[in-house]
Amino acid sequence: MPEGLRKFTLTRIAKFTKFIKQFNPLTKREGKESSHPELVSGTQYKKSPLPPFRKRGLRLCLPCKGGGTKVPEGLLKRRKVAFTLAEVLITIGIIGIVAAMTLPSIIGHYRKQEICTRLQKFSSTMQNAINMSTVDNGPAQYWVTPTQQDDTKDELVSAYINKYIYPYLTGIKKCDIKDPDCKNIGKTLFPNENSQQQQSIYIFEDGSCFTIFFGGVSETSGMIHIIYDYNCMKKPNEYDKDQFSFVIHYQSGNSTQFSGGSYATYNINNRDTLLELCKDHTATHKGGGCSALIEYDGWEIKDDYPWL
Repeated sequence: MPEGLRKFTLTRIAKFTKFIKQFNPLTKREGKESSHPELVSGTQYKKSPLPPFRKRGLRLCLPCKGGGTKVPEGLLKRRKVAFTLAEVLITIGIIGIVAAMTLPSIIGHYRKQEICTRLQKFSSTMQNAINMSTVDNGPAQYWVTPTQQDDTKDELVSAYINKYIYPYLTGIKKCDIKDPDCKNIGKTLFPNENSQQQQSIYIFEDGSCFTIFFGGVSETSGMIHIIYDYNCMKKPNEYDKDQFSFVIHYQSGNSTQFSGGSYATYNINNRDTLLELCKDHTATHKGGGCSALIEYDGWEIKDDYPWL
């Protein structure tokens, strides 16, 4: 190639290179010439995720954050992100599976907590009423009570409750034996059909209810049975699920006690024995073992409770 043509070509290439460099934002930065843009000004550059664009006939790419170039307005609009229908359906399905696995356990735990809270509240309410009654009426051994075992005649029971128990309770009403609703409740509470037609029900404002019938009573000691239903007419209306037995027990020289249980559980302080009684619904005093067990466990229904 002739020397003149060679010099002319090199001159043109140099001018073209200089022309190109003025459009490259990474060529010069803070007085530094760099062939490695990732090292300029301590900034780590990455390949731009945006598509290349053309300016003055040149194909250029936008730099990532830290490049220092002025990006033309409209090129960096925020992208709208949304879930696809398939992703939404999969998420809903997963939530449904987790809910199906955990809800029964949560509901069961809540029910146990509700039962224990109601039983403890009822026990405390009745014990307070008995304590106040003994202040006004003397020890329970001197209260006028039916002396016949399992006496359920309403006039006798009502006379006892109206004098010694009812005045010391608040938020309670009597469901008379002539009321049809009372008879329906009685069918689920009483241990035999004869008492269903004779006994009144006492209902609290929170929807729980109870009734009383007498066991052995004498001048020196006595045991008065109470059946408590924490949700009254609501199902299942079964012993040790929503119905629990309590007793008022008095003895000469001792204070009158209100506690969970029955004649079969009185003076038992062994948990294994109470658990076995709770499991046996064929016993004469059914139901007493479970309420005594729950009270023994500090008003808590533990995992080995057989009926929930």
